[in-house]
Amino acid sequence: KKFYTVAHIEHHFNGFLTNKIPGLRNLNWYLVGGINTFHLDKFDYLETFAGFENILKILRVDYVFSFRDGKGGKSTFRIGLKTRITRSDD
Repeated sequence: KKFYTVAHIEHHFNGFLTNKIPGLRNLNWYLVGGINTFHLDKFDYLETFAGFENILKILRVDYVFSFRDGKGGKSTFRIGLKTRITRSDD
């Protein structure tokens, strides 16, 4: 039986930094950053990310950099879409 560990840490600055920069304050974008990690036996994966959310009120764009087994890996951009699913009771 294999044992694994997963962790996700994310911090939303909610304008703490971006409200102090005139161009970003007008756009109403918020800075977000964090890490995701996965460990399985001798396999370690870690990714760090930073990005902006609240773009057009529905988009989020992150710059992601990954590490595998302690060595730098790939970097890329990740785009997320905010959706809201509601339940209607009759």
